[in-house]
Amino acid sequence: MINFFLLKIRFFFVGTFLFLLVSCNQTNRNSYGEHISASIEKSPMMQRLSHEYLEINMDHPIEISADSLQNKLVDISYIPLDSKELIGEVDRVLLYNEKIYILDAYIAESVFIFDMNGRLLCVIDDRGEGPEEYIGLAGMSIDTSIKELCLKDRLSSRTLYYDLDGKFLRKEASCPAFFINAMDGNIINQLGFGQSYDENLNYHIAVSRGGSICCKAFPFAPIQKRYTVSRIAQYNSCNELLFTPTLSDTVYCIKSPKEYYVKYVIKHKRSIWDKSQEELSWREIDCLIKQDGYTAFGGPVHETSDYLFFSLSKGNNNLIVNQNYYYDKRQKQLFKITKDYEGVIRNLFSMPVGVSGDYYLAFADGYLMKEYMKKNTDISIADESLRKMINECNENSNPILIKFRLK
Repeated sequence: MINFFLLKIRFFFVGTFLFLLVSCNQTNRNSYGEHISASIEKSPMMQRLSHEYLEINMDHPIEISADSLQNKLVDISYIPLDSKELIGEVDRVLLYNEKIYILDAYIAESVFIFDMNGRLLCVIDDRGEGPEEYIGLAGMSIDTSIKELCLKDRLSSRTLYYDLDGKFLRKEASCPAFFINAMDGNIINQLGFGQSYDENLNYHIAVSRGGSICCKAFPFAPIQKRYTVSRIAQYNSCNELLFTPTLSDTVYCIKSPKEYYVKYVIKHKRSIWDKSQEELSWREIDCLIKQDGYTAFGGPVHETSDYLFFSLSKGNNNLIVNQNYYYDKRQKQLFKITKDYEGVIRNLFSMPVGVSGDYYLAFADGYLMKEYMKKNTDISIADESLRKMINECNENSNPILIKFRLK
């Protein structure tokens, strides 16, 4: 009887402790959410500057094949990345101070740092809940003003800072966000719907410095509320941050942490953005694209001094596919990229994933290329060094980084 009584007391105290623990955690979460909501609500709006912008009309593009496009590639280099540590998926690539920084946010959940020959220098793989660790990566940026590498922990609402060699410096409280870009000691946070902890208070951009929110911009339109947020802010060759809100046809330039202006407007028929004031589910949006002939822009844009690369989502056999384009700013001509290579590959082209100065950055899977050419024997590679590089690839090889300009 006494043992049974003691057991009841033990269960009572354990249950009470667990209840209090859960209540405290819930209170902390509620308190944190209220703090974020209040901070965003009180922060001023970024200022929209008056600025001339360019309209790019999509009605009559010039079709160009991969075979023809390879003739426009110049100063091309191929960098096979060291495969001692495997990259699962390239989410972002940055080149800075003769180093290559690659973020794999969802498979390896690591940052890989290579030299310009592709030799692996460092892997940031600090998963955990310690003071120098992250729980789940989502964003990577380099703040060139202070020469620091910034990583976003999507699961703890923290920003981690490293030197350019990958050495941990500090961790700071921040607002919840999926993706980030660093600018002049500030973090440009790209939020998803609901990350403000208030369904009536949602903005694509919240600028933070330390744990404080400085300003906000781009309130969600009804159509954007239920659609997937993607990585759509990219620096161009002039170190301007280009940002396109989800499904929007407008490309903005974030000039500073407090100012922005319109830079490009993409004009295409039956744009899904025509329904921007309708609160549609992602399934309804996908059906409009797959079955009703609507097209969607929404970025990102990869810009150098003379060219833009971007994609338009469209329906094809009940699937959503990306149609790739590039725009020649000097000639004011739009090109639609069609067909794969036929015959001899002199310069290997792949759609850019970033820029470095006036160079575009892209990737090729050497192993898949090797297997593809085994089945398509009429395709060959003219460049001997590239051919050797691809022949040496296996299924456990990291991708080949391609760096090129357009003439």
